[in-house]
Amino acid sequence: MSIEINNKSECCGCTACANKCPKHCIEMKEDEEGFLYPVIDLSQCIECGLCEIVCPFKQDKEVLNNPIRAYACFNKNEKVRMESSSGGIFSLIAEDILSKNGKIFACAFDKAGMAYHVKVEKKEDIAKLRGSKYMQSRLGNCYQSIKKCLDENNIVLFTGTPCQVKGLKTFLGKEYDTLYCMDFICHGVPSPKIWKKYIEYLTRTVTNSQGQIKQISFRDKTQGWSKYSLNIEFEGGKQYICRFGQDPYMQSFLRNYSLRPSCYKCKCKPSINISNLTVADFWGINEIFPDIHDDKGVSLVIINDNMGKQLFEGISTNIEFREVCYSEAVRFNKMATESVNEPVKRKEFFQKIDKENIYDLMKKYSKQKLQVRIMRNVLSIINKIKRFFSNMQGNS
Repeated sequence: MSIEINNKSECCGCTACANKCPKHCIEMKEDEEGFLYPVIDLSQCIECGLCEIVCPFKQDKEVLNNPIRAYACFNKNEKVRMESSSGGIFSLIAEDILSKNGKIFACAFDKAGMAYHVKVEKKEDIAKLRGSKYMQSRLGNCYQSIKKCLDENNIVLFTGTPCQVKGLKTFLGKEYDTLYCMDFICHGVPSPKIWKKYIEYLTRTVTNSQGQIKQISFRDKTQGWSKYSLNIEFEGGKQYICRFGQDPYMQSFLRNYSLRPSCYKCKCKPSINISNLTVADFWGINEIFPDIHDDKGVSLVIINDNMGKQLFEGISTNIEFREVCYSEAVRFNKMATESVNEPVKRKEFFQKIDKENIYDLMKKYSKQKLQVRIMRNVLSIINKIKRFFSNMQGNS
């Protein structure tokens, strides 16, 4: 029996089935929305059933364990911290793994600005792995490469979305004491096709189609961590920079229009049973630990097991950190336990991505209603008043 996708919300695109197939008759192909799904050459299929066995979405629901510890922390190296999305924790863990002759498998940009997973073995290459990539990365034969490294007794660190980590675990089929996995609290993965169209649009409008992409930062902190910007630098000095609240691509992501169907009913939340460590932005740090909130980025690190504890202890001398209980740590980050809501007009949005200007389309569908904007502003003012009086009471 071979794997069959009848409902696209039942496939996260992790590639476990394609990597596992002994006949190599499964190919990950892009659909009209730009997401990869397995397509089987039935003439080559021997119906071994391995593709079904390794599918993470077909696994029984696991009993959830409580995480060991949770911390608010940031890298003492301010340069690395500022180049990172939040507190710069990944870079320290990666350095620690490489110092033990380990291998890193993580997400980077290619020359066209698309996200894909690569193997890194040198400290100087860690920089290209830093920062968020707001699209679903291409894994290719990544799982096979990881297995080869593990079978050769190498230490390996794999970072990715919770479903990518779970796909790796089901592909491997057994535990390795030299494999470390780190995921993040995931909002959902946007379509690479939409990002590609947006990059093409920006190249035309910003550089008159003359510039190549030099660098991409989805979380530029020039104006602060809480007011991050999408910053794209092109060869020749041209630049596109826009606050996340005004950039239509980031807004289509944050308003859930551009996400993969499986993200609306994610089967990997919470991820505390999947990876050794889970990281995220520590939103709400200004209320929980205002003494370390300097608007340069603070990471939430959730230690899920003893191997995660080992990773954290390996970097502890290079970070500032505060311990916090898990429930308090995720109080301002509901994506730790909940899936996002699917917009009513998501299908309509995707039906138009090949027909309309992508910039205008994202802007139109991501536009907030006046009532929603007013309510958010009112709630923001109320919260500021509450914090003011709370601080007044604390100082009295």
